[in-house]
Parts: sequence; C-alpha cells; structure tokens
Amino acid sequence: MIIEPIISGVVARSAHPEGCKKAVDNQIDYVKSANPIKNGPKRVLIIGASSGFGLAARIALTFGGAEADTIGVSFERGPSDKGIGSAGWYNNIFFKKRAEQAGRRAINIVGDAFSKDVREQVIEAIETYFEGEVDLVIYSLATGLRPDGDGGFWRSAIKPIGESVSGATINLETEQWEEATLSPATDEEIQGTLKVMGGEDWESWIDTLINSDSVADVLKPLLFRILVQRHPPNLP
Repeated sequence: MIIEPIISGVVARSAHPEGCKKAVDNQIDYVKSANPIKNGPKRVLIIGASSGFGLAARIALTFGGAEADTIGVSFERGPSDKGIGSAGWYNNIFFKKRAEQAGRRAINIVGDAFSKDVREQVIEAIETYFEGEVDLVIYSLATGLRPDGDGGFWRSAIKPIGESVSGATINLETEQWEEATLSPATDEEIQGTLKVMGGEDWESWIDTLINSDSVADVLKPLLFRILVQRHPPNLP
C-alpha cells in the first residue's frame, strides 16, 4: 500500500505506521541517553497518552530511568475503509511493544476520556494491574470538544482576547509563509475554551480516582491541595 501525505493548512490528515514507529524509537533512544530519572513513580496513569506531552512523558517514565508501568488513555482512530488511521493509534501500538520488550507493563485504553465508561475501564485496570493505586496522574488531553451533558459540545478556540493579532505563519500544505490575522474570541468562545481546557474535567477525573481509592496515599495530599486552590473555602 502506498500512503500519500494529506495536509490541510498546518494539520496532517494522514499518518504512516513506519514513520510513527521511527518517531517512537527516536524518543526512546533519546531518553535512554539523557540523565536518568531517579526515585520516579512506578505506576502511572496518563490521560491523553498517544502523542505530544502525554506520549513524551510516558516514554520518559518508562525508559528514562524510572522504569514505570503505565496505563495510557487516548481517543484514536484505527485503520478502516475510510483510511489508514491516526498517528496516535500507531504510537500506542509501538510504545506498548517496546515497553513490553523492556519488561514493563503498558496498558492502552482507547476511548473517550470524557465518558463514564472509560473512567470505569481505567479504575478496573488500576485494580487489575496496579494493585489498586497509581502514584502519578498526568492529564494531557488535546481536544477541541467536550460533551456538555445535554447532547451538545463545548468547543475551544485558540484566539486572542480583546484585540486581533496579526503575524506570519507557515502553511505546511503549500510550504509558504503567509500573513494571518486572528480575530478576538467571543464571550461564547471564551467560556467554551474554559470548559474544554480550564481544568474542570481534570478535577472531575481526580475526584473519580480519589473516590474510588485509586491513588496512592503519598499522592493524595498534593491532589487535595490543588483542589482546595481551585475551590478555596469560604472563611469568615
């Protein structure tokens, strides 16, 4: 099969499995050559694990000295008659293969991290593979949509607030520099962005994990402090 690159503006719409494998291997080789992580966590949950910061953290914790076992959550698309599938789909597969070759456990949970079903799968995996608790939680979801609970979605926007911003950008599709202007976000876009990216879902995940007793005792004080900072008590 010949896989052609498909790029729309600055977004790659296609992925090549061998390219994904090479990218994962390159990151593994890099962290193995870097200064090792000492006294690192051993059982890690990564919500948003298939690319970007989430994948990099997973690789660093597994191969960079901590020798961590991981559970990775991501919403990816596999191969079908509609296409070859997403890059994250293959990143998950190749990471898991390399981790298991190194004697580490790597559990991939593919599904909507906003859903109740995926949270239940995560709690079950923690109980089954991690003796009931994790000692680090990394939240690295990259999405523009979050269900609002009423059949619709909140949508995030990467826009300035108050004034337009103009500048140069590169169009990967045409390989040209272009001048672009971003108009300021509307109040609706600002509120939608806060709902998607403002930490509310992270807080919900942490509540779920604490209430199911799925986090190690050493981690709970830090999580409680962060939650209190988000919702300070009303003191007289």
